[in-house]
Amino acid sequence: QVARTLTQGCTTQLQQARAIYDWICENISYDTSYSIYTADGCWDNRKGVCQAYSELFYRLCEPLGIRCIIISGIAKQWTGNVSGSGHAWIYAEVDDGAILLDPTWGAGYVNGNVFSFRDDHDYWFQVDPYWMIFTHFPKEEKFQFIDNIFKILFTAGKNWCTIASNYSG
Repeated sequence: QVARTLTQGCTTQLQQARAIYDWICENISYDTSYSIYTADGCWDNRKGVCQAYSELFYRLCEPLGIRCIIISGIAKQWTGNVSGSGHAWIYAEVDDGAILLDPTWGAGYVNGNVFSFRDDHDYWFQVDPYWMIFTHFPKEEKFQFIDNIFKILFTAGKNWCTIASNYSG
């Protein structure tokens, strides 16, 4: 019922996905205590980590028939460092196509232990896969959704990685 209310007036799945994304970005804060990982906890507390954001998006899309996959991987932070803790974002099949989106990054950013909402969250909705790969590295290469797969090579104990294209492996 919640999903139908959030998407009232939407005539396409893309519009429905956008309405859900917008609602999440405008109403869910990042959990800087790193304790809320589920959609239920995220909904109840109006905050969560990336897994909770992604699960909430997934759960709100499910009753509308929008097929989603939660992609797990790592992310390159605004500092240029690669996150060692992992990250989650969304692949969604809408209408006759598919989109990538990151409701966590769309909502805002964390500086120290302080979360700030973004004024404009358009950037992380319907992201081109060739742009997404600059910051989002999925664990499974098939979720890159690009022609020339990138190989992510991690350096043990370091907070960075090397990215190689056109490898055979």
